[in-house]
Amino acid sequence: MSDTRRVALPLTVTFAVQALVAFAVYCAPVMAPVAGPALGFAASAVGYYIAATYFGSMIGSAAAVIRADANKIRLGSGEERTSSQR
Repeated sequence: MSDTRRVALPLTVTFAVQALVAFAVYCAPVMAPVAGPALGFAASAVGYYIAATYFGSMIGSAAAVIRADANKIRLGSGEERTSSQR
């Protein structure tokens, strides 16, 4: 299998997941003026949702960096491997 085909599927799936997550996150602020009062909260409360989403993203990104560093993952070099790959 060529390198292009081997990379295409994971890249496409990652792009699709990221697009769906972005769509889900940004739908709430658009619908808040109409849906907020119908659901019993002020439309301005959507800011808490966005803040929680961004905070979760920051924590998740930091955890991924710590995890990658702990496993000594060096993307692209192929020189260092984790103990399970030896």
